[in-house]
Amino acid sequence: MVFNFISRLYFLQNMLGCIVASVIPPFFVHNLAKYFAIKKAFYLSDIENIEGDYLEFGVFTGSSMACAIQCARNSRVGKAGTINFFGFDSFCGFGDLPEGDKHPFYTNINFKTEYASVSKRLNKIAKRNQKVFLLRVFLMKHVMMYCRKNMVLERRR
Repeated sequence: MVFNFISRLYFLQNMLGCIVASVIPPFFVHNLAKYFAIKKAFYLSDIENIEGDYLEFGVFTGSSMACAIQCARNSRVGKAGTINFFGFDSFCGFGDLPEGDKHPFYTNINFKTEYASVSKRLNKIAKRNQKVFLLRVFLMKHVMMYCRKNMVLERRR
């Protein structure tokens, strides 16, 4: 009865929702949504009995991969067998970008991280049946070489 009354107070729900949403920092909301998406991917893999390894492009500090390692540990597939975690990153920013791709915030300085500390952190989180492989690559360089060789792409924004 009380719940029915409260559930009909839409203006109160909207007001409280707006207040809460305006107080929570955007980076926190972004990271939380990312972690829920990873958890959902492992949940759906469980439902469909999909086995395989985890690949992440752009590891940075390893927070997403750490979440994936923990989610895999709690998944049915992760408990049953070995899951390898492959992370691809340069660990020194974006490298040389064409002028049109440069951004005021997304710079080499803001996205440079220590390979050794990320590797240590992820390997500490991983359990016996979980192996972590971090590969140092400038992904855009390799993707662009592949695309030029095998695909016809038009530039899009």
